[in-house]
Amino acid sequence: MNKWSKILTKQFLIKEYTINKKQVAKISKELNCEVSSIYKYLKKYKIPIIPRVGRTSKDYQCSFCDKWFKRIYVKKTKTGKLFCSHKCQTNYFKSRWAEAGTNSIRGKDTSVHKNCLNCNKEFKVPKSRSNDAMYCSKKCMYEYIKKTGKLKGKNCHLYIHGLGKLTCRKYGYPSNWEFLSKEIRKRDKYICQICGVSSIEDKLEVHHIDYKPVNNDHNNLITICQKCHHQIHSEIRFKKTNKEFWQLILINKMREIDKVKNRLIKFHGDELCKK
Repeated sequence: MNKWSKILTKQFLIKEYTINKKQVAKISKELNCEVSSIYKYLKKYKIPIIPRVGRTSKDYQCSFCDKWFKRIYVKKTKTGKLFCSHKCQTNYFKSRWAEAGTNSIRGKDTSVHKNCLNCNKEFKVPKSRSNDAMYCSKKCMYEYIKKTGKLKGKNCHLYIHGLGKLTCRKYGYPSNWEFLSKEIRKRDKYICQICGVSSIEDKLEVHHIDYKPVNNDHNNLITICQKCHHQIHSEIRFKKTNKEFWQLILINKMREIDKVKNRLIKFHGDELCKK
């Protein structure tokens, strides 16, 4: 049983809706229910719905097809025209634009004519893009860049003098960073040098001890898990610890790695360490 079936009874609706002449919206506000549920029970008990006062339909003539139509309210356009349907409205403006010879609502063609830098072909561009647009298509743009070498060497927007080819302009990591980081992980046997987590348990990352991404010396790089890496940078960021504190810890860890490496070289030679 629905809870509204107990409240919205036939006697209640006749009293409130027909005798007291309350609107459906007012009853729904008092009971905190939807308007549709009240109309549902009015139809169920076959109570006649009272038509709204002051909402009589009027006759209007369409500005495009001259057809007369009835509407309670018709919204006029900016030009003061009335239409019987959306189709008539679009057809009216299409015919108006055809007479003017444009595709704009105002009747003025605001587009600018420009010549392509690659093929010298004339093309139309909106006034807002008149300063930026230089090519008629993407194909022409790529062809022109290849010809002139706009994005090569020093002309490239990613080029930074003295750092070579960089994958990231902001941080300055080198182009062979992926290969270098794999080498460091392999050296540290895929183990975090702070908490001792292996690569199977958690993702491993390579950290710069002196916090300079440009310095990619093997002694400056160490393998750390994601949690430890985040902890180091967050503590420094929120000034809980200094950079020097973590530098000392990581330098000591690197010394331990070097000691183990030197022992292996003494007993087994260079070939085993490389493996």
